Amino acid sequence: MFERWNETLQKHRVLAGATLILITFVAYAGALANDFCYDDGRQIVTNSFVLNPHLWKRIFTGSVWSFQGGTTSFYRPLQFVSYWLVYRVAGLNPAAFHLLNLLVYVATVWLVYRIGRELFRKELAAWLGALLWALHPQYVEPVAWISALPDIGEAFFYLLALRLFLRAEKSNGRQLLWHGGAALAYFPALFFKEMALSLPLLLLAYWFVLAPPEPWGRRIVRWLPYVLAVGVYVTIRMTVMGSLTQTRFWNLSWRVVGASVGLLGQHAKQFFWPVQLNDFRTFHLGESLRSPWPWLMILLLLAALRVRKRQPSISLVVTWWLVALLPCLDVRQLSTPFVADRFSFLPSVGLSLAMAYLLVVWLPQRWPSVRFAPWALAALGLLLCFWTVQTVQAIPRWHDSETLLEYSYRQEPNQPLLRVSRAVGPSVPSRPPG
Repeated sequence: MFERWNETLQKHRVLAGATLILITFVAYAGALANDFCYDDGRQIVTNSFVLNPHLWKRIFTGSVWSFQGGTTSFYRPLQFVSYWLVYRVAGLNPAAFHLLNLLVYVATVWLVYRIGRELFRKELAAWLGALLWALHPQYVEPVAWISALPDIGEAFFYLLALRLFLRAEKSNGRQLLWHGGAALAYFPALFFKEMALSLPLLLLAYWFVLAPPEPWGRRIVRWLPYVLAVGVYVTIRMTVMGSLTQTRFWNLSWRVVGASVGLLGQHAKQFFWPVQLNDFRTFHLGESLRSPWPWLMILLLLAALRVRKRQPSISLVVTWWLVALLPCLDVRQLSTPFVADRFSFLPSVGLSLAMAYLLVVWLPQRWPSVRFAPWALAALGLLLCFWTVQTVQAIPRWHDSETLLEYSYRQEPNQPLLRVSRAVGPSVPSRPPG
């Protein structure tokens, strides 16, 4: 049955992609009715760099909060360039800013589908993996919250670069030219969000896990354009910010390492059990390490490496999750909250593709005598319905600051920031976006 569907989808790829885009747009269309929410007011409504057409150059000369005299370690100029352009076209119409998030997200879902096709060579697994990712309730935050544009923009250009990289790897000629184009596509991702720094590591993982054998010297030559993009970004960042990070990467402690393990487990929990999601969850190191989630994920990652030769595709997409999540596992670089839904936005592409591949490719191949199709499709259908209902219900929670804070307070009544916000009003205090 699965093979017939693969053949059908292969014959109608345009229709399959269009259907995926339509489903995603309809599921998140409710976000267009939302207002400005929480940090949106400061970053757009009262941001002189956005409102004043002559101050656009200052967007590139400071950190995220430089427009109000503050400083952080986040340098994301393309976030405010995007706002500047939308404001020139539509003014302070929140629907226009929400539409930008939604359109970029829809395009990103299509890229996930294309990448899944390249990695799996199985149309159904790629389509279902992209749909699982598109409808996951964890991504209501980055799609429905205007201030999460850095995550949406970074993911789009990151995945576009990866798509072009895969095409470059399979081209018969002018490989360096194709890789140069992929590196150019990757460059904007860095100026949307720092998490994009993980892409060169993911490319190394691809060569280690999935690519045909060849001398590493040749691979390093093709890797250099991406390293050059990072080098240019780091140079610009250090010129503007004065330093690369607030702390030294190698200055580790056991508490930092333990926090990384705990954060790994919390991100896994939010993906596999996405209930009571909110933007103000509290991270407790002791509780996270006593939870089974980090240890289960470590076992899953070890299992993925063990099957590298027999199932390289599944090994790569599971490894993708860890590699892309690495920048969010150093608690010293994060602002509150330490486990935000948007942090898992890009990394969980790998887990979504892995789930689809396991159900419609690996299990039928592993036990060919068992009729997996009916129950696998039933399980996926129930999961997609459950996630879709959660997603649609969660979108209105981001309608405005008061709605968001009231919902979050019911979920985390002991969160100090929420207590302060309830006391002084929904517009203050603000927290740096992570």
